[in-house]
This record gives sequence, structure tokens and C-alpha cells, in this order.
Amino acid sequence: MNLGDLAVLTLVLMLLIWIPIANIGFLAGYLRAILKVVRGEGRAEVGDLFKAWDCFGNLLVYVVLVVIASAILSVVPLLGVLASAALGFAAFPGFYLIIDRNRNFVDAFKWGISAIQANPVDWLLTYLVGMLISGIGTLLLFIGVILTMPLGALIFCQQYENNKPA
Repeated sequence: MNLGDLAVLTLVLMLLIWIPIANIGFLAGYLRAILKVVRGEGRAEVGDLFKAWDCFGNLLVYVVLVVIASAILSVVPLLGVLASAALGFAAFPGFYLIIDRNRNFVDAFKWGISAIQANPVDWLLTYLVGMLISGIGTLLLFIGVILTMPLGALIFCQQYENNKPA
């Protein structure tokens, strides 16, 4: 693994992520590139950002449904924010299944819930540590994101790789 390759990939993603709706496709390409590195299938390349449009439709539906549900839950004071955070945690494994195998949103969510139920501590620790590491870069005026975001993504992708369906 070359952290420099991942930093360049992340920098280019940060430039593309501002494009509404298409940013979902670019993020999918980013995570596929990270999965490629985790699996030892090669280096992450900038061109990988543009190679995940096959899962765009399923991923868009998944993201829109999770965002709408999260927004509805957030209306309830305090408990709504906690419920919204729990929904984000429950939905994140399915995000990787759609990107990796282009599953539909229902199958992805069901698998995500069953994966978390089978191994809740590992998924929770992965989620918390990955978010913490990724978030540290944000605190450093976004410059640190170029290095911390790929590390957080590597943690998430490794957890997915260890628990993906057969």
C-alpha cells in the first residue's frame, strides 16, 4: 500500500465531491479503489474514481432513503439525533455491499443489519475508530483529510472484507 497514492486519490475526490448527485458515483469509485488496495489487487489510481457507475442507481436510492429517514428521525429532539446516528451505523455496511456487488438497497440493508447482529462489537469499534480518524483531518482545517480519510476508509473496507457475504 502506498499512502501517497491514497492521498492523491483523496485529493482528487475532494475536488470532485462538490458535484451534486454525481458525488455518490465518485465516492463509490473511491471506495472500490480502497477495496482494491485492501484485497491486494493493485494500487489505487485516480482513474478508479470514474469506474463505479454501474452501482450508481442502487447506491443513489440507498443514500436518498437513508438521508430522508435520518432527516425525519432528526426532527424528534435528542432521541431523534440518536436514532439518526443509529440509522447511519446500521446503514453503513450495506453501502459497501452495493459498491462491491451492486446489490439492491433492500438486500444491502438486510445484509448490513444481519452482519452487525452477528458481530456488533467489531462493527461498532470499526465505525467509531474509522469516523474518529476521518474526522481528525476535518479538525485540521480539511488539510489533514487528505491523509486521514484514506486511513478511515481502509478500516471500513477491511471490516467489510472480513465480513462480506460469500
